[in-house]
Amino acid sequence: MSSRTYERRNGLTQDQLTAVEIVLTGANDTQTAERVGVARETVTRWRLYDPYFQAALLSRRRELWASSTDALRSMLPQATDTLRDQLRVGPNRGRLALDLLVRSGVVDRTRLAAVGEITPDELTPEERWVLEQEDALDADANRDEPRSVALALPAPLAP
Repeated sequence: MSSRTYERRNGLTQDQLTAVEIVLTGANDTQTAERVGVARETVTRWRLYDPYFQAALLSRRRELWASSTDALRSMLPQATDTLRDQLRVGPNRGRLALDLLVRSGVVDRTRLAAVGEITPDELTPEERWVLEQEDALDADANRDEPRSVALALPAPLAP
């Protein structure tokens, strides 16, 4: 084991800087302590009570999230193409279309969940269409042969 220095650079010892990087890989306190060569309680104390360690850990997490966010953004065009392909020919395209409509906010899922509490006259045309599609998909799920007709999206309504 190498000799340790307890001089703090930017408020942290070299062991603490190493521990920050190890924690970011998903290691728990015991694993981090073993790799750094300190007691588990030491790593726990750093993580819970040392403001310099906490600040360094938070700062590195933010850096990693920023780079991860950039990587995810770079994949959006490919994800959009895949979604478009699945909507056109995928075996679960009806469910996918419904999920896309709900998640994009075009259809309010909370109102659909409360259908029993409102009359059918209170449903918007989009909500009525979604309920009809769900009923059709549920009926198809109980059939043995696959459905060959693609679901068509309703035309946008005039304001």
